[in-house]
Amino acid sequence: MTDADFALLKAIILDKVGINYSEKKKYLIENRLTKRLKKLELKSYAQYIKLLRKGKGFSMEMEKFINAVTTNETSFYRNPQQMRTLIETILPEVIKSNAIKNRNKVRIWCAACSSGEEIYTMAAEVVES
Repeated sequence: MTDADFALLKAIILDKVGINYSEKKKYLIENRLTKRLKKLELKSYAQYIKLLRKGKGFSMEMEKFINAVTTNETSFYRNPQQMRTLIETILPEVIKSNAIKNRNKVRIWCAACSSGEEIYTMAAEVVES
């Protein structure tokens, strides 16, 4: 994968799923897409990029591309340190700030939550805290 190929793939990923991969992740994208190129019998990433942009069957391939370049993992209490930081540090600061502004609601957004386990974990932790 050339640097130019990686730049184009990064742009597609950013546009389609909002993930901005750093240059350090070139190996990750290359490893994850190698299987797709072999399965499609493509000789280069440039051919693959062309397929993603406008080739025959590109919408089906775009879905496979997105699945290949994203991490599809979800579970309850998946990242305990993040949850602890939310409950012990961030949430108290938000509540304090809201109290000063005379607000009694806190909204929590769980970005890129696959099937909901993370947000249910957050809700359980917030209720218990």
